[in-house]
Amino acid sequence: MDAQHPKEPNTRIQNMESLAHLKTGHYEADNFANPSTTKASGKCTMSTMDSETHEASSASAGIQGVLTTLESSVEDNLNLTGWNFFSNVSTKTPCRILVGWNTATYNLPNFHQSPQWVTCDAYSITTKTTTHISFIYGHNKPPNRQPLWEYIVISSRLFNIHPWILMGDFNAVMDPDHRSGGDMRWLGHHDDFPKACHHAQLAALPYTGMKFSWNNGQQGRGNIQRKLDWVLENN
Repeated sequence: MDAQHPKEPNTRIQNMESLAHLKTGHYEADNFANPSTTKASGKCTMSTMDSETHEASSASAGIQGVLTTLESSVEDNLNLTGWNFFSNVSTKTPCRILVGWNTATYNLPNFHQSPQWVTCDAYSITTKTTTHISFIYGHNKPPNRQPLWEYIVISSRLFNIHPWILMGDFNAVMDPDHRSGGDMRWLGHHDDFPKACHHAQLAALPYTGMKFSWNNGQQGRGNIQRKLDWVLENN
């Protein structure tokens, strides 16, 4: 499976003063269930959504995850007929995760939610296979991401029969090469994400497109870029 990065950073919101703090990421997954293997296959796509209409870049994917700090619902504006939706809005988090799926191609009977993730069991009606999918929205403060890393390690022991895909904004880098500009020190908390992936036996998928998925919007020497968005799979 390959992952495609956003063509533009998540900070690219223009002409929307009322939505100045909006951060919306759009994640798609489809054709990932291969009945002949426990490995996931297919394509996952990460992109931004239109800042004014909140329309997804494509309705072709069978499952979509939307990460947004917008408090009002974006569900109606997605304009996806025949889709069902689930979100972690009941966790009272400002970082909302909205999951939608095409009911003609997938059943999602089980969900586990928290302020930083929504995990579902995606059953493909076509291939009769199940894939675990976790949509991630990591907290921006390292101490508050600890529950996320613990969840990933614990879940890896439970999700060892079916493929498991994790995708979203982890708000963390994997190694020093995934940073440009700003504070380049490698502190203790920077090891939390790669250590969790190691213990959970997760691998980052190969990707095409931009290396860095976030920037601070500044130019020249003040520019800071980071690779915070990831698609991972279990081994």
